[in-house]
Amino acid sequence: MDRDVKAKYFRVSDRDAGGLSFDEQILDFLVRSPRPRDREYTTESGHLVRIESVENEPDWVSGNFCRIQTDNIPPEVTDDGLQAVQLANGRGLGHQNAFLFHRPTRILLWQQNRLGVSFLDLAHYLNRDVDFVSFFLFEPVGVEEAWSHFANNSIKKAVVKFAGERPADPPEGEVVPAILQARDIAERYSGLEVEITISVGRSRQHFLNKHKLGDTIRRLTLRDDLEKLKVFTDGDLNEKVLDFIDEHMENIAKLDLPSDDPDRNYTVRKSFLRESFESRLADLVARYGS
Repeated sequence: MDRDVKAKYFRVSDRDAGGLSFDEQILDFLVRSPRPRDREYTTESGHLVRIESVENEPDWVSGNFCRIQTDNIPPEVTDDGLQAVQLANGRGLGHQNAFLFHRPTRILLWQQNRLGVSFLDLAHYLNRDVDFVSFFLFEPVGVEEAWSHFANNSIKKAVVKFAGERPADPPEGEVVPAILQARDIAERYSGLEVEITISVGRSRQHFLNKHKLGDTIRRLTLRDDLEKLKVFTDGDLNEKVLDFIDEHMENIAKLDLPSDDPDRNYTVRKSFLRESFESRLADLVARYGS
C-alpha cells in the first residue's frame, strides 16, 4: 500500500553525567532483554513502547520502535454492521517508527508516525533508567540557511500554534518553554487549538530575546502538537519569514508498504532512511564533523 513517509533529522547530545552513549543505550536494551516483551515500557504519556529490532554497523545503528495500541481499537466493518475486533494474541496493534543513527556526527534520522512512538515517548524510553541530569537531549537539525539568518538578524515577531492531542506533561524538573502556558489556557476553555503571537509591534528599537527564542524553538519542534512555528526577522533586505516546521531538515517519499508482511514493511522503511541519510551525509559531516 502506497503511503507518504516522513523522516526528520536530530542531533543527539551526550549525557552530561557520562554513562552510555545513545547507540550503547540502544544496544544495551537488547543485551539485557533479548525477548521483545521484556523490552516494553509504559511512558509517562501512557503509551506502551518497545524497541523491536536493532542492527549494528561500524558507523551506524538502525532499528525499529513500536507503540502497542491495546485500547480504543476501531471496530471491524462487516456486512451486518460493526463488530469489535478480537486480536488473536490478545495484545494490541503495532504502530512503528524506524530510525537510523550515525555515530560520527551523532545525527538521528527518525521516521515520523502520528500513531506511533512520539518523540517525547522516545525520550522517556531512553532516559527511563537515569537521573534527569544525565538525560539525552535531541536538537532538531535545521536547514543551515534558516538558522544562519536567525542568528544574524533581529527578531520582530514569533507565531506559534498548537493543535491536536496534547503530549503528556514533562517529568518534574524538566525545563519547559513559558509559551506552553498558553496551551493550558486553551484547555481551561475546552479549546482544541491555540495560536500565540509574541511581537514588539512597530517599534524599530526593540527586538525579541534571540537566545531565549532560539532555545524555545529547539524545544517546541520536538512536540507532536505543534502546527505552526514562524519567526519574522528585520534584516537589511526587509522582513523575512522563517517557517521552522518547514525548515527542519527532513526527507519525504511515497513508499509501497505491505500491510501483510511486517518484515518487508520495515525493510522498505529502513532502506528509505539509509538512502535519505546518505544523500545528505556530506553536508552533515561538513557541519558536525566526522
